[in-house]
Amino acid sequence: TKQELDDAIVTLSGHASDQAQTLIEAQGATQTQESLRAELLQFHMAPINRIAKLKLGNTPELTPFRMPNGTIPILKLKADADGMAAAATTYSAIFIAAGLPADFIAQLKTVATAMVNARTARSETSKRRQGVTRSLQAMLTIGRRAVHVLDPLVRKVIGKDPGLLTNWTAAKRVPRTGSSTTAATPAAAAAVVSTPAVAPATPAASTPAAAAQSHTPTT
Repeated sequence: TKQELDDAIVTLSGHASDQAQTLIEAQGATQTQESLRAELLQFHMAPINRIAKLKLGNTPELTPFRMPNGTIPILKLKADADGMAAAATTYSAIFIAAGLPADFIAQLKTVATAMVNARTARSETSKRRQGVTRSLQAMLTIGRRAVHVLDPLVRKVIGKDPGLLTNWTAAKRVPRTGSSTTAATPAAAAAVVSTPAVAPATPAASTPAAAAQSHTPTT
């Protein structure tokens, strides 16, 4: 049982690291997506829209150059950007003469595609994070069961020593909160089981340290 608990702790540590990494990646992809959305609207679509109003006037050709709402979904915004790029091709000479760079259409398409790619990356990372979280929860259950089995055995060795009993009770208790705080929860219990301090005759200073790290699953 002790070996099962040790193995669970090693696996939990890996899952916790993966969970933290996927969270960082998801946050980065979200920031990238929103940054590219703002860049697309402000620096690519808005100039085309304003030049079209100035140079093309109130003609049917002006419709594809209308600005979308700033909260428009990413895929719809990409479609609008592609439509604007296609419409601008016919009047590219007018837009370039008005001050846009010669490759303004290519720039528009590039930013729109990068924005969608960032959205895809965020979605894939979120799926990986969900999988890691499920694995972490499953392994945490195994750790809790191991601690549950060890509990009467450790109590038998501890006997009535109040200090060691307090340390063990604290070390094996873990609030069922978020997975990020409970990832390493069986570790404190394992530390108490591993140390000779569980014997009544040799209380050790290291045991309270395990009790202090009481982020561990409730039995």
